[in-house]
Amino acid sequence: MRPVLPRLACILACLAVAGACTPLPADPEHTLERVRGGVMRVGVVDDPPLIHAGADGSPTGREIQALQMLARELQARIEWHPGTHDRLMEGLDAFRLDLVVGGTEVDSPWQDHVALSQAYRVSAPDGMPVMRVVGLPPGENGWRREVERFMARDAVRHVLQADAPRP
Repeated sequence: MRPVLPRLACILACLAVAGACTPLPADPEHTLERVRGGVMRVGVVDDPPLIHAGADGSPTGREIQALQMLARELQARIEWHPGTHDRLMEGLDAFRLDLVVGGTEVDSPWQDHVALSQAYRVSAPDGMPVMRVVGLPPGENGWRREVERFMARDAVRHVLQADAPRP
């Protein structure tokens, strides 16, 4: 009879190595894969003066410009979903949205239910800096990494932090 312990240790070591080969960070709901070349479903909270509805009803503002740049890079079309902050965060938590922008602060009460991006600075029209985060689906770490990597780019920071025009 052969000892079981060495065999068990070998099996566990093999499983650990196989687990390390899994691509990380993972997206259990495949958000990044679905958005790339597809549709990016963005919840938009009216957040004057940073985000507001334009003349045709579509959202405008610095954060909106940044998300349009992200969509172009991913060859995705944006589907805007306006709504209240809580309703949109519920949609994000249920994976009906890919991102929520507008008025989400670092200490959001939703931080236990959805993922929040790294904080970024946005220049308000009066020139004052405001710290914001975007809401992301929980557990979609590949998507979160892609969004954060994009938001950290110099060109995107320039759009977010550009000096506001003076009246």
